[in-house]
Amino acid sequence: MLCGRPPFVGDPWTIISRVASERENPPPPRSVQPDVPRDLEACCLKALEKNPKVRYPNLQALADDLDHWLKGLPLLARPIGPVEQLQRWCRQNRLIASMGGTLALIFITAAIVGPLLAVRYQDLADIATRKAKDAVDARKLEKKAHEATERARELEKTARLATERSVIDSYTETGLTAHRNNDPREAILWFANAVAASENFPSREKQNRIRLQSWLSREKQNRIRLQSWLSQVATPVQAFDLAPAWKKTLSYHPSSRWLLSLTSNGECELLQISDGKRLPLPMDGPVSAATFSPDGKTLVMASGQEVVVFAFQDDGTDKSGTSHETHPSHRLHENVQTKELDRWTHPDAVNDFQFGADGQLLVVGGENTVQVRDVPKKAFQTEPIEVGSQVLSAAITPDGHRFAVRGFDQKVRVFSCAPDRTHSEPLLPVQPSTSFSNFPPLFVGNDLLVISDDYQSVCCWNIDKKEIVWTHKPTRVLSMAISPDETWIALGEDAEVVLLDTATGEPGKQRLKHSNLVNNLSFHPTSPLLLTASVDHTAHLFEVPSGKPVGPAILHCEAVHRCVWSPDGASFATVHWTGDLVRVWKPCDHRPEETLAAPSARGPFVRFNQQGDRWLPSGFDNGRDRTELEVFYLKLGRPVGPKLSGPGLISDADFISKSQLVVVVGGATREDARHGLPKQKLGDPGFVRFMNLETGEPVFEELKTPSQPIAVRTSPDGQTVVVLCHLGHLLLLDPATGKPCAEHQAFDGQPAVHGFVIRDRIRFSKRGDQFALWGCNALAELRKTDTGERVASIPHESGFIHDVQFSPDGKLVATCSSDHSLRLWDTTTGSSAGPPLAHSGWVFSAQFSQDGRRLLTASSDKQARIWDLATRTAILATREHGDQVFSVAFLPGEELFLASTRDGQITAWDSSLGKMIAPARQLPGMVYQLSLHGSSPRVIASGNISPMRVFDWNQWILEPDTELNREDVRLLGEIVSSQRVHEGGAATSLTSAEWIDRWKQFRAKHPDGPALKLSPRKSHPSD
Repeated sequence: MLCGRPPFVGDPWTIISRVASERENPPPPRSVQPDVPRDLEACCLKALEKNPKVRYPNLQALADDLDHWLKGLPLLARPIGPVEQLQRWCRQNRLIASMGGTLALIFITAAIVGPLLAVRYQDLADIATRKAKDAVDARKLEKKAHEATERARELEKTARLATERSVIDSYTETGLTAHRNNDPREAILWFANAVAASENFPSREKQNRIRLQSWLSREKQNRIRLQSWLSQVATPVQAFDLAPAWKKTLSYHPSSRWLLSLTSNGECELLQISDGKRLPLPMDGPVSAATFSPDGKTLVMASGQEVVVFAFQDDGTDKSGTSHETHPSHRLHENVQTKELDRWTHPDAVNDFQFGADGQLLVVGGENTVQVRDVPKKAFQTEPIEVGSQVLSAAITPDGHRFAVRGFDQKVRVFSCAPDRTHSEPLLPVQPSTSFSNFPPLFVGNDLLVISDDYQSVCCWNIDKKEIVWTHKPTRVLSMAISPDETWIALGEDAEVVLLDTATGEPGKQRLKHSNLVNNLSFHPTSPLLLTASVDHTAHLFEVPSGKPVGPAILHCEAVHRCVWSPDGASFATVHWTGDLVRVWKPCDHRPEETLAAPSARGPFVRFNQQGDRWLPSGFDNGRDRTELEVFYLKLGRPVGPKLSGPGLISDADFISKSQLVVVVGGATREDARHGLPKQKLGDPGFVRFMNLETGEPVFEELKTPSQPIAVRTSPDGQTVVVLCHLGHLLLLDPATGKPCAEHQAFDGQPAVHGFVIRDRIRFSKRGDQFALWGCNALAELRKTDTGERVASIPHESGFIHDVQFSPDGKLVATCSSDHSLRLWDTTTGSSAGPPLAHSGWVFSAQFSQDGRRLLTASSDKQARIWDLATRTAILATREHGDQVFSVAFLPGEELFLASTRDGQITAWDSSLGKMIAPARQLPGMVYQLSLHGSSPRVIASGNISPMRVFDWNQWILEPDTELNREDVRLLGEIVSSQRVHEGGAATSLTSAEWIDRWKQFRAKHPDGPALKLSPRKSHPSD
């Protein structure tokens, strides 16, 4: 039933046999029916067991086993192990078993996997730790590598910037060396390149701000230098790039607005100076001669034999009032036109024109004839005169009665053009005039004519007397010119220029020298200046008759063929021998603007009033000869009131603050002025006089002093006047009454010394609560202002004290001594405030900076220094001057300072690097003191110069042109100097092509740039 068939199959006997056989067991039910449960199969097989011992003992045992099977309990037929028992229990208690199994599984998993995971995680942790450590180490290495890279970059940047800074400083120093070698033009080149080299300064890093400021300071200073030195050289203001051709004529229009250029091959051009344009001329074909009338209203041109006179108008109108309806006008420019006025045919080809002084007569020189025409009348003054040679040049007397021509046959002929004279007969015998040049003979007045004959003579003829007035023996004469006032004649003799007195023919004391032949000469129309052009590639300006060079040589790219001054004297033009480059130049400022004070403004030192708008000369040095003095307006330069005087010689004077009073002190008699100090009896009584500076009258009774006063000073509040006398008598006066309020004995009665540059002798502190006295050997004193009582005596070891200065806060006082030191003292105790500031020469003067941290000193060792008072070290020293430095002064802002010297030189320096910032000024005498007040730009130079000088430092140290970028600055330097700095680091000359290329680049960017622009032009009658 369980399997659907019996255990044994077959025929009955076989079945019985198999059943009975003990060796064959019944087959397991599951082999027939796989779905039979295993326990049920075990019950069946136990029940069918052939061995009785193994079978169930009875049916009850079978029934119990079956019951157990149904209940899922263990069977007798098939004992089960704990695992299977557990399985059966789980099947019967599925929920509990599931939960228990799950928990067991979890516990088992945890028990097995936990340690494995722990081990694994420990391994992973170790790996992670190692990786983290490796990562940290890698980051550290990366950071170190980055830091090393940054340090390398910083070092490279520092080295590069240091190199660039070194280049800038080197260029600056080379420029200053060029200045010391009297070559400001090359100095400009180097300053411009120093500015251009400032391009790569650091601009982003915060830590490089100091470097940035240093860089900007260097650039600004070099821009200032460039601008200041530009005023010392001639600068080009216009250039014309022309086809190469020898220039026969180069002349200005009388208005100075145009240049007329005529070449030997007949090319004539009108060059407009304002914009560089070339204006077309009204005559076609080759032009053989051309010139303007003296008033500029007429232009005469010739082509072959044809001569045409044009009205030259610059506003499109005919100013002559004459109608020219039959002749069409020809417009040269939007504001310039010409009209034909006259036309005629000369007997032969015209070669030269020369107008008379009034523009009425015109000398026309041809191939063989010469004729004079009255231009306004359109008639000839003379008939054609045969000269037998081509006329190369001509001249006419100021009165228009005579003219002279120089021919190709090297001879000069003189004719009359007076209406009532025979014209064809020469007034003088024909004179030889051999020369390689075509310059005309020169009339001196109406009666004298100067003719040059190479290697033979330069003769001055009296035409009326037909005799030689004077003769000069020359070498080869290549050029000749006469000054506008007809005082001097300049001869270009080979490489020298000789100045001849037109009255006597005597040569000037000084020959003007070039290094090669002098091609051309031109006198300034109003100033005593001579312009020269030479084969040595330069033009020069010289003073006449001293021969002193004015500015440096004006470098050109080739030999200079011609030079000419503009009629207004504001510019001059030059042209190369090849004729390819015409340049118009603005001359240098050869006389810096300065005000000469009145002759009475004599004295070594200066005092300002409280407002700083008035000043007076003060003090005396080793001589005293003034009997009167004047007070001057600083801005206007004129005296404030009448001269102030006393009963004797004036020693010193000062303003009384907050009043119109001046206190004047002195002694002796007026007659003692011609004696030296030892004979002026300084130990005798002297005087103190209070005077109204506007009326010149005394306001109080004159006060007598025990010995002659040598110094006087008023307190800042105007409440006290201190008078120091020769024998140490010290008076404190009330300026409200003119009476003494205290009297003391200074320097223990020792007499004052009157040595070398002892300035002021009395100085008040800024607060006015103390004053210092000096001038008695090596001793100074500090005293209270209210009582005059001595606070302290300040001794130096030797020598004498030249100057004393209070610090701005009044806590320190500095003493300058001839013992080669400057010492600082505590004003409260009079004790030393640190080690002395040692110099290698006498210390003449000092000035504190506004913050009191620096001190500027002047010394006889020819240097000025700036000291850091915190460290007591010199942080800056100037290059040695040519002589002892007497005075120093910070300019407003303290970025710059001035120094003056024994040989009269005044120099300007930057306060950061200690390099010169502008060309030196030269005065004729020792400059003891440079005086400034507040923010005023005016500086007063005083000392052993008479009279004193007042100048505006803003007109000397010029503001930089910040509109130009660095490359443009470099171009400007190259244009002005006609040089460039090549790759090897040296200056080399530019070719004409290189120069004109730079000019065009610069002008394209800055057509109206002030650096290369003429000053405003004065009006002209032709305008």
